[in-house]
Amino acid sequence: MDKTTLTVASFEAVADAFERTFMDVTSYAPALTSFEALLPVGARVLDLGCGPGNVARFLLGRRPDLKITGIDLSPGMIERFRKNAPGAEAMVMDLRQVGTLPPGWDAAVASFCLPFFDHAEAAAFLQALGDLVIPGGHLYLSTMQGNTHGIEKTGF
Repeated sequence: MDKTTLTVASFEAVADAFERTFMDVTSYAPALTSFEALLPVGARVLDLGCGPGNVARFLLGRRPDLKITGIDLSPGMIERFRKNAPGAEAMVMDLRQVGTLPPGWDAAVASFCLPFFDHAEAAAFLQALGDLVIPGGHLYLSTMQGNTHGIEKTGF
């Protein structure tokens, strides 16, 4: 099974448990609040690896003016995102293809998606974010500490 198929199958299998476990963003609410305070009114925000919409729900709860688009590889996660972040846009997409999106975003959120990339994919992803977000825009990046190489070592 290739990495993409494995990742989708893994998240589809645990989608309900993942949603129950990670919808509460209390532990990183201070960082998200600081990020949200930087955003202009009506900011266009990409939520990359959006999962069930935990970050989007938090941000929209504080700032309903934000225009959030969630992107995830898992159709099941996108289904949950739409339920948990009504009014936000959502699409199924491989984040390795994020550079194909049109530029002009005010900000991007990438929460805990880097461990699913190998080093070259992570570098290309970060470069694409630099191209997508406007000059002076903002990036919220969160990850886990470790010295491993891609989903083979860090996936579940």
